[in-house]
Amino acid sequence: HIPNMGFAQRIGDEMARRHHPEMIKAKIRIAYGSVAAFELANRLPRDSVRDVLRDRSVRRTAEAVAKFMDLPLNDLFPGRYTQADDTSLKRDSHRLNERSE
Repeated sequence: HIPNMGFAQRIGDEMARRHHPEMIKAKIRIAYGSVAAFELANRLPRDSVRDVLRDRSVRRTAEAVAKFMDLPLNDLFPGRYTQADDTSLKRDSHRLNERSE
């Protein structure tokens, strides 16, 4: 406990630790064996998880990571995406893509 730190800031610090890039990668590795296996299973570009976790925008990868973590995009990547962006996680695939599956 740090004196003179407000409750909201302590909660924010805890959330930041939970969503630290190394914690995200660790959870992916536990579930998939490796980050590369996660990328392959989700048909993502090679090293795109690394790029997203280094604040580079790879939208499709960010969405896959957010879905895996069961978090809205704007919670997992604050400042990069807004709440309006989170609707992309919930919408159905485009009608033309459905035919190709």
